[in-house]
Amino acid sequence: MDQRGPAAGYATAGPSPGCEVTFSVRAETSFGDRIVLVGSGDALGNWNPWDGSIELTTTEKDYPLWKSIPLKLGSSGVEYKYVRLKGDGEAVWEFDGHNRCVSPDALTTSSVVDDGDFGEALEEAFCYPKALANKEDRGASFNLPDGNGMQLVVIGDDSAVGHGAKGYNGWAAQLGKLLNQQYGYGYSNAAQIGSCVQETLKKGLLSMLPNPTPQVVIFGFSMELRWLATCPEWDRKTIYDNTMKAFSALAADAWDLGIMPVFAGLTPNSGFEMEQAKLLRDADGEMKGMGVPVLDWLHAITKGGDKFGTWTEGLAHSSMHPNTSGHDKMFSAIDINIFDPQKVTELLQKRAADLKDVTRECFNDGRYELNPGWGDLQASLCTAFREAPWSLRRGLYLRHGDDEKSLFSVYLGDSGMLRSVGQVPPRSVARLRHIGRNLEGLPTTSQVLFCDDNLQAVKTESGRLQLFNQAACEYNVHPMWYDVRQATKKMDHGVYEDLSGQAFRTAIISCHGLQSRVKVPARSAVELRRVGDLKSIEQVAVLPLGDRCSTRMLLHKIEFDGPCYPFDLTRTTSLGDVVDMVATGFEDMWNPDLLCYDGELGRIFHRKWSGLSFAHEVEYENGEDPIGNFAPIVERMRKRYTGRAARFDWACKNADHVLFVRTGVASRGEVCNLQSRMQERYPGLKARLLLISEQETSEFNGLKDFVHVRESFDPDRMYEDMNYWINCAHRFRGILESVGVTARSLYWCPNDLKEAEKERQKSVGEGSESSSPEPDSNSKTQATMQTSEVVKFSHANLYELHQEQIKPEAIGA
Repeated sequence: MDQRGPAAGYATAGPSPGCEVTFSVRAETSFGDRIVLVGSGDALGNWNPWDGSIELTTTEKDYPLWKSIPLKLGSSGVEYKYVRLKGDGEAVWEFDGHNRCVSPDALTTSSVVDDGDFGEALEEAFCYPKALANKEDRGASFNLPDGNGMQLVVIGDDSAVGHGAKGYNGWAAQLGKLLNQQYGYGYSNAAQIGSCVQETLKKGLLSMLPNPTPQVVIFGFSMELRWLATCPEWDRKTIYDNTMKAFSALAADAWDLGIMPVFAGLTPNSGFEMEQAKLLRDADGEMKGMGVPVLDWLHAITKGGDKFGTWTEGLAHSSMHPNTSGHDKMFSAIDINIFDPQKVTELLQKRAADLKDVTRECFNDGRYELNPGWGDLQASLCTAFREAPWSLRRGLYLRHGDDEKSLFSVYLGDSGMLRSVGQVPPRSVARLRHIGRNLEGLPTTSQVLFCDDNLQAVKTESGRLQLFNQAACEYNVHPMWYDVRQATKKMDHGVYEDLSGQAFRTAIISCHGLQSRVKVPARSAVELRRVGDLKSIEQVAVLPLGDRCSTRMLLHKIEFDGPCYPFDLTRTTSLGDVVDMVATGFEDMWNPDLLCYDGELGRIFHRKWSGLSFAHEVEYENGEDPIGNFAPIVERMRKRYTGRAARFDWACKNADHVLFVRTGVASRGEVCNLQSRMQERYPGLKARLLLISEQETSEFNGLKDFVHVRESFDPDRMYEDMNYWINCAHRFRGILESVGVTARSLYWCPNDLKEAEKERQKSVGEGSESSSPEPDSNSKTQATMQTSEVVKFSHANLYELHQEQIKPEAIGA
C-alpha cells in the first residue's frame, strides 16, 4: 500500500534576537554592475541604495549567485529588495510595489536566505541553517538505514538535494522515507549542490557509492538542461547531445555494477522558449527509451500548450528550482511500484543470468551489410534492448584483431538502434566488442594516445593507429590540433594508411607528430597501418604567389589549407614584385616606412612594390583608425607576416617538392626570373610553377618545371556565390591532382617553427628518423597507392561533386 505523506524537515528555531542572516540572489549583470541589498531599518540602509545599502559579491565559481556578508537582524523580521547599480550610475530596482520579506519564524541563530532570481518575487523566502551553506550534500541529513537488505542511493543536483523545499525536505527525502516505511529500504542521498551529469561521469559512479553496493541508484539530474536557457543558440544541440550521451553512459555504468538505474524526470525552466521546450520534450522521450525506469513528473509540473517547458504557477522557487509545493508535486507523481523489492531482485537476477550466456541471438539473416534502414534488424535490436537494456550499450562497437585486413565498426544509439553502416565480410563471423567512452573495451595491450568525449586515438600492440569517432558528425584530425599532434609523437615515424583508398586516410607521422589531415566518418572507426617510412612518399608544399586570394580560398574549400603564407591574403599584380620580395627575404614587405593607407579604397599600399596591397589588416569592427593611429596596425602586420614569411622559408627548405601557384597574368620573362632567383635563394630547390591565367599557353613554350592552365577564378564572385566557389574548388582540385598533388602527398608546414626546430634537433640527436620498423607485410603495396576523388567538402558540407577531367596544357612538365 502506498503510505506516502508529509515527512519532517529540519526543525526551525523561533524568533531569535540578533540572528545572523546571509542573503543571496541570482542576477545576470554586465561589467561594472553591482548588486546591493536595501530595505527597512538602519541595517539595510533605510531603502537608500546609494547610502547604507549592503553590497553583495560573487566569484567566478558562484556567478550568477551573489551573496551578502552575514547581517545581524532584529527579531521582528525585515522587508527588502535587491537593486542593480549599473556602471553609469543608474539604479535598477528589481520590481515595483511588492517587497521581499523574511519572517523571524523562518530564521535560526545563523541562517541563509536564498531569494531565487533577481526580479522574481517569491511567495515566501527560502531559508536554511547556515551550517548547511558549505555542505554540498545537504540532503544527507535524511539518510536512513536499511531494514531488509535493500538500499537506494540518490545521486544528482540541487533538485535531488532538496533545494527550494522547506528544510530541504524535497522529493528525494520524501521518497526515501516512504520506501523505508513501505519496503524497508535503506536510503542514502549523495546528491550535491551544483553537481552535473558530466562531472559525475568524470568522478566515476563507483567512487560515489556507499559500501555495500546498493541495489538501486536514482540519477537525479533533473536540472541538467538548465544551460539551454542561457547558452548561445548554436550550442543548444551540442549540450543536448552530450547530456543524452552522459545519461546513457551512467545507466550503462550502473548495469555493469549490478545496480538497477532509475532516472529522475527532468524539470522545467522559466527561461525556456519554444526551441528549448522542444529539446526538453525530446529529452524526456529519449530518456524513456533507454530501458531505464523514469520518475515521470514533467507533465505534472510544467504548463501546457505554448508554455510547455515553463513551471506551473506556484511550483517554482527560482527559474530552475522547484519550491516546497513543486517538490511535493514531483513526489506525488512517482510510481512507487518501480521500487518493489521483488521486481528489482528479479530484474537484477535476469541480468546476471544473461551475462553468463556469452551469445545472444537478436537477428539472423543472410545479408552482410548492416544499415540503419534495415527495418527488421532495427526492430530486433530494439526488442533485445527492451528485454535486456544492459546487453546493448550506446556507443561504438569494433571487430578487432591484427590478423584482419580492415577494422569493422558499427555504432548503436538509443534503444539499441543501429546508427551507422557496417560491412560484415562474406563467409565470416563478426564478434563486436563495445568500446566505452573511456576505452575500457580495448585490449590491454593497446595504448591510448588521446581521449575526449568524441574522439579517441589508440596505438595497437602491432603499432597501428586507430581513430574512433563517437560524434554524429565527421571529424577532421589535423596538425593544428595541438593535443592530438603531441599524442601521435608516440607513434613510430612513417606513412600510415587504411585499405579504403579514400582521400584523407593517410597519416604522415614525423618528429613533429601528425603532419597530415585525416578524416574519420561520423560514428565509426578507422585503422591506419604503417605502409612505409617517411622517404617512401614525396610531400609537396603548395605555396601561393598571388595575384589575389583565390588560391587560399580554393585550398580552404578542398581542405588542403594549413598555416598561412605571405601571399595568401594579399593582392600582388606583378609576379616580378613577388619574386623580388622572396629573393630579398621579405625584408621590406611590412616595413612601416613603405606602407601607406588609402582611405578611399580601404587598402594598405606599398611604396616600393606598387603592385602589392593589403585589404584585411585593419580591424574596423574594433574601432581601429588607420589614419589617426597607424602604429598598432603595422605592428600587428609585422608579427603576422614575419611568421608567414618564416613558414614560406621553412617549406622551401624542408618539403620534398614545392609547387608555386600563381593565379593571374605573368610574362615569360617573369617566370624565368622566378625560376632563376628561387634557385639562388634556395639552392637545390625542387620546384615547379603552376600558372593559372587566361593568357595563351604558347607564350611559355619550352619552359621546364612549369605548368600553365588556361583558367580563371574570381575571388569576389566566390564570396558572393557559394555554388561558384564550390565549382571552382572542384576544378582546382582536378588541376592539382593532374600535377601529382593529392591529400596523400600534401606537405603540412608546422605552425610553430621554434617548437618544430626543437623537435627536429631532438629527433636528430636520438636518431629516431632512421629507426622505424618495417611496414606491415600485407600493406607494402599501399605505399604507392594514389588516393581517390574527394567527393565531399566538409567546409561547405552540402555539395557532392563529380570528377571532371581537366587536362592542363603542360609545357615541359
